[in-house]
Amino acid sequence: MTQPANYADIRLITGEQGSGKSTTGMGFATDDYHEQLDGIVSPDGERIKAKALSKEDKEYLRKAGINPNPLKYVRVFSGSQSKIIKIPQGFTVSSPVKIFANFHVYGMYYSYISLAELFQYVNTDLFSNAWILSDESVMTDSRNSMEIGGKLAAQFGATVRKRNSHMCIMAQYTELIERRYRLFHTMKVLCSYDPNTQIVTCDVKERNNPSYSFDYWQPMYRPYFNTNELIPIPQDKIDKALAKIYG
Repeated sequence: MTQPANYADIRLITGEQGSGKSTTGMGFATDDYHEQLDGIVSPDGERIKAKALSKEDKEYLRKAGINPNPLKYVRVFSGSQSKIIKIPQGFTVSSPVKIFANFHVYGMYYSYISLAELFQYVNTDLFSNAWILSDESVMTDSRNSMEIGGKLAAQFGATVRKRNSHMCIMAQYTELIERRYRLFHTMKVLCSYDPNTQIVTCDVKERNNPSYSFDYWQPMYRPYFNTNELIPIPQDKIDKALAKIYG
């Protein structure tokens, strides 16, 4: 995950409702988290040292007729012994990769973050070397550009390079995203979903690079978050709207 100091990673992920944009943002973070995993933890808190599958491990599983899914299999260690296992149900994967999201994540360690909490810790190193996932959120909404919250959120986005962090902003349309993020983004991803195959196709344009596409099977990432979770609207905005309606 460590990148050169001049690297900034802000990904704008768009698509219609149900197109897989939330899963795509979750997938970017999940892949990085699992690639750098260092252990698995039982529901009782017992920690087992582990690491991601190597190329040799994956080839071994293929020869045994097993799909070497890096999200399901790990190599665990006990003293000088090690073996490949399927991650038991209910275990949490441990990794040095930090994830902050405005929705709930499962099976990995993460921190739920609201707009208020972002501002509370914005001048600390808390969000350095991390993934920040903003899904359909006022945190990065263009309609709030001139409000103090929108301005502070944009200022935070401008620090992503210095924090060596990754930021994924998921919204139905690019126009819904705060305009300053549209100016200094590094990647645009347009998602589409085929319900028959459950395949998400992502058309990608990275700055200064040719366009390309990739696809993936959406159920791989569904266990890590609730695809139907409603992202809460900050109470102060609700109160302000009600005050205008009812006087």
